Amino acid sequence: MKYFKTALLSLGLLLQASLSFAAGTVQVHNAWIPEAPPVARVMAAYMVVENTGDKPVTITDIACPAFNGVMMHKTVTKDGMSRMIHMDSLTVAPKSKATFKRGGMHVMLMGPKHSFKVGDKVSLTLKTSDNQTIPFTAVVKPATLGEGQ
Repeated sequence: MKYFKTALLSLGLLLQASLSFAAGTVQVHNAWIPEAPPVARVMAAYMVVENTGDKPVTITDIACPAFNGVMMHKTVTKDGMSRMIHMDSLTVAPKSKATFKRGGMHVMLMGPKHSFKVGDKVSLTLKTSDNQTIPFTAVVKPATLGEGQ
């Protein structure tokens, strides 16, 4: 029985260490979604993605089971006209951050499966080109808040 407990504890510590290593280089901070009217068919998410590692990390997808579709976009203004451009991927350089904010890069959340109110928490997952998945939670906040609130 003593051997079994020791083996189980060792396995648990090994699993925890491997999970920490895999997800440790990419972190998501200040993720939030502005509250929208209950009939809204499209919402947005904003956040800061930080790469603390020594190699570039390429985000290839963002998933969210609470919506029918999720895409990365950036807003580009040319000759006084703004438009959104779909982003297939985003590479975050080593030791740097990518900021998703109003008027810039953002996550489009399309076809909500239910309405959301201030205080709700929404689970999302970043996927990278090297098959990492980074789960994170965005909080629904009043749409009138500024960035970083």
